[in-house]
Amino acid sequence: MAAFRLLEILLATTSICSAATINLPRSINHGVHLRIMPQGASASRGQRSTDEAGYRPHLRELLNANGNNVTFVGSVSWGDMSNNLCEAHPGYTIKGVDDVALKDGAYEYLPNVILLNAGTNDCNIAGNHPETAPQRYATLLNNIRTNNPNALVIASSLLPNLKDSVDECVKKLNVGIKQAVDNATADGMKTAWVDVYNAVPKTEIHTDDSTHPTDDGYKLFAKAWFEGIQKAGYLISKPDPNGKEVPETTACGGKSGVKCGQ
Repeated sequence: MAAFRLLEILLATTSICSAATINLPRSINHGVHLRIMPQGASASRGQRSTDEAGYRPHLRELLNANGNNVTFVGSVSWGDMSNNLCEAHPGYTIKGVDDVALKDGAYEYLPNVILLNAGTNDCNIAGNHPETAPQRYATLLNNIRTNNPNALVIASSLLPNLKDSVDECVKKLNVGIKQAVDNATADGMKTAWVDVYNAVPKTEIHTDDSTHPTDDGYKLFAKAWFEGIQKAGYLISKPDPNGKEVPETTACGGKSGVKCGQ
């Protein structure tokens, strides 16, 4: 009887330990430090969010809770949050995003993850020939690979738009962008794809500008990025120690004047 009771206790203890193990957060790629560069236009910067930081603080919170430390990098300091760097330029087309990153030396930070959302302005700006935007996107990917070959580039589809003509262009461009990413993957580039067109519903797009997510929409944007990073985490390298030093404090472009690094 005593032996049977001992067996019961051992089984119960094993069950408890197993349950505890299962419930522990599973960090991405053994807890690798994530040096993330959000790259794109206004949605990557966080335009129209209350804190002007968009998805970034929510994404960092998700990644931290999952067991990964995060450092955002880029040539732009914007948003009411600590470590508010990004490579995001409102109004820029795909070519503009490509050109400014090269000009400003953004790739010198050597991020190990680049979150790329670019192309909506190719649909918004008259005469910009959205039909050839996928070729410009392919050039952007090639320049990223040339300057930062070890980075995992997680590219996203474009967000839905409340203007019917723009939304139709966005849907067509999403197909072309996805093909450019697939081609880069086939050529050996480390890439992944995130579908934010379906992750952020039109009900979470601001009605007064038809383009940018609401605060809740940015949270959904962050969740989509988080899931994409999780799925492609095995492709993430350790941060290159030769990357440009990240400023400990950078003045925020948001409302309260919080300094990064505090």
